[in-house]
Amino acid sequence: FGLGLAVALLCGPLSGSGVGLDLGGWQHDGETQSQGHFVHAWDPAAFGDPAAFVAGCERYFAQIKASRKAPGTTEIRIPGERAAATRRLQRQNGIEVLAATWTKLGGYARELGLAMPKTA
Repeated sequence: FGLGLAVALLCGPLSGSGVGLDLGGWQHDGETQSQGHFVHAWDPAAFGDPAAFVAGCERYFAQIKASRKAPGTTEIRIPGERAAATRRLQRQNGIEVLAATWTKLGGYARELGLAMPKTA
């Protein structure tokens, strides 16, 4: 709860945007009044050796992945691993696009005088 509250306050009041019910349609009926974002970037080198930071992260990830798995689970994934695997497959095999979406994109391309890419 604490982390969620902190994120809400950073993305809402700190950025001059809404939070909670101010987000309208996201949490209740009505229009969204405002939605803010907060970005904070840290340079690990400002705190020490970047290579040591990476090594510490990798060591912790390995500990997490070596943890006891829930019944029926074959792997513990770190956030981002599934997306990275999907990205690799899509770069290798292409991205599946629903036929209805492809048709709609074709209409937009024609309106703009653009050629659609060839499909497999």
